[in-house]
Amino acid sequence: MKKIYTLFMLAASTSMLYANCGNENCECGDDCACPQVESHDEQHAETSKQYQESVETPDQKLAHAIKNSLYGTASDSYNSVNVKVNNGEVTLSGVVDSQADKEDLGKKVSAMPGVQKVDNQVRVRN
Repeated sequence: MKKIYTLFMLAASTSMLYANCGNENCECGDDCACPQVESHDEQHAETSKQYQESVETPDQKLAHAIKNSLYGTASDSYNSVNVKVNNGEVTLSGVVDSQADKEDLGKKVSAMPGVQKVDNQVRVRN
């Protein structure tokens, strides 16, 4: 039921997005920058985010959380790491700059909530 409601809200907010602002003195149409249209844009963005969250599987949510935590680190070495999750089991692949980066990566991912096991297939750049 939640997914149906979310889909309805997404469709409704999308149709409102293309309407003008409703100000009878405004002639800006679809490209309106009026506050009312901006609120429609914000509502659409929020509804899209809610829809995305409602259709993601737990494994997809975990993969996104892992990727977000890796890209928020100081090490650029993690930018080429791929993450796959299947029933909480995480497979890491790609290339990092050092053995220390590989080990730190494995420890960091292992400590994340929802991770059952880590298969660290990451290679160290020569």
